Order: sequence, then structure tokens, then C-alpha cells
Amino acid sequence: VCVGGVRPVASTQILLRDYKTGALKAPGMADAEVENVVTEALTSLGYGVCVVHIVIGTKTGHQLPSISCVNRLVRQFGRRVVPVVDACQGRLQEGSVQDFLDNEMCVLCTGSKFYGGPPFSGAALISNNHAHELETMLATSDQFRRLVETSKLAEYFDAPLMSDMLPGVTKAIQQSREPTLSTVRAVCLRWTLALHEIERYHAIPQLQLDGIIREWVREVRKLITDLGTPCIQLICDKNGETVTSPGHSTPSTCSDDDTFMCHKSDLDKELDARYHPGKGDEVVNTIVSIALKHGEKNPTALTLNQYKLVHRLMAMD
Repeated sequence: VCVGGVRPVASTQILLRDYKTGALKAPGMADAEVENVVTEALTSLGYGVCVVHIVIGTKTGHQLPSISCVNRLVRQFGRRVVPVVDACQGRLQEGSVQDFLDNEMCVLCTGSKFYGGPPFSGAALISNNHAHELETMLATSDQFRRLVETSKLAEYFDAPLMSDMLPGVTKAIQQSREPTLSTVRAVCLRWTLALHEIERYHAIPQLQLDGIIREWVREVRKLITDLGTPCIQLICDKNGETVTSPGHSTPSTCSDDDTFMCHKSDLDKELDARYHPGKGDEVVNTIVSIALKHGEKNPTALTLNQYKLVHRLMAMD
């Protein structure tokens, strides 16, 4: 998302997989796309600031863009590039969020999803330097202050839930909407329950956690294979990584650990070297993709609409 002054916001989505085939892009290709988009936005297109959204801890074990890519952009453009780490998937080692903040990256997180806490227990975290910069702009720029006061920020944050380090932001939000006590209490209750789940999760040693996740994937695959029916089959690509694209209609055999391990690129390894020391060169892919067919004698693949119907029925079960 690129922002320049008060001009309209523009966004560009970079996909990890090829849109037509569903195949993973070659290592570094997606990073190159991100760098090209950001460079063009901050040079020829004349945008003032570019927010780079980094997805971390996904179900497939991949992340986009790499930390190396983001660091190169920050070195080139300085504070005109604002890295935002989307850690809402929760698959991070303890201490990772603090590391991101120490490296001047904003962090989005939640206690729900992977951690299993209540929904709507989200938080947006910024570094001390970003907080100081934000407060300074509010105190010195009437135009910026009016933009914040007239923004939709109050629809997402209540003033009493803001950090004490952000008095200017708190005041600006109060100008838009008075907080309701019931809403504030509800958020605090959800986060209390979410923190309980997060603490329980991180009380388990990391190697044991990885083992539990791997075992879950292995048992789910075994459950499908043991059915012995051509109507439900696992989908794997030639590299052993599960393919999530419905375009792959002929599943290959998935039988060993490589079927749910994603081999990291050199760029991704830098992330673990800095934020997840000792984790190794592989991450767990927890997506178990299956192909569904119907018919007793000559099963035929489901159509897209039939897949949608199955998905809807599963949600209703």
C-alpha cells in the first residue's frame, strides 16, 4: 500500500503462486516483484511512503516478502518504507514479535486463529521510534492532525485501549467517538483469555511443538490414505509440497515427511537465522490438500461449484 501526503491510497497485491497454474514462483521472483513495485511507487509514481505488508507464520510455511527484501528496501529508501509484519497467523517462536519491533517493524497480531483464543482479540504494535514520530507529527502538523481526527481510526480502536506512549493519538480518537465501557471491557476480557492460550502454547518447548504439528499432518494424511477410495486423494506436487490449486487434478503419492515440509530459499533462511535460531532449513506445511471425485465405477472430479457446495455443507455440519 503506497501513500503520499493526502493523495488516495493505492495497493498492489503480489502473489506467492502463479495465478494460472497455482505453482510456486521461483525463489526470489516474488521478492523482485515487491522491489519493483515499491521502487516504482517511490520514484516515478511520486508516492511519499510505501507500507510493505509482510505475511509471517502461514499455514504453508512460506512468507512474502522475505526479510532480506524488506531490509534492502529500507536501506535504499529509509523511513519512506514502513514494514508491517502480519503475525496474525501466530506460528512464531517466542520473542519474535519483540525482535520485529526492535528492528523498526510494525506488527499486527491476534490471540485467535492458531492460538485458539477468542475472535476479535487483535492488536497493532509499533516501535518506540514510530510512536515518537507519530506523536511529533500530531503535535507539529495541523493538517496531519485533522487527517487523523477525521479518519476511520476510531472505528477500529477505542481511546482507553491506546498505549500511554500515544497521548496525541488517543486525543485524536476521542475527538471522533466517545468509547463505550462495555466495548473496552469486552476487548480486555478477550485478550485475557487469549493470553492464557498463548502462554500455554509457548510453555511447550519449540522442538516438541514442531513434532506435534508434524504428527498431526502425518496422521491426517494417513487417515485419508487408509480410506482406500479413489474418491478422496491427497494432492502433492513433484517437489513433495502440497499443492493447493484446484487445477492439479492428478494427485501423486504422499508418503514421507517431505510431503509436508517446505524447503526454504536462501532469502527465507536469513529470517530464521535472525528470528528463529536453530529451527533448521525446513518449515512445516500444515495444509492438507485433497482431490474429491464422485461415482462408483469411474469416479470423475468435482466441478468448482460442487467443491463450493461441499465446503458449504462442511461448515453446516
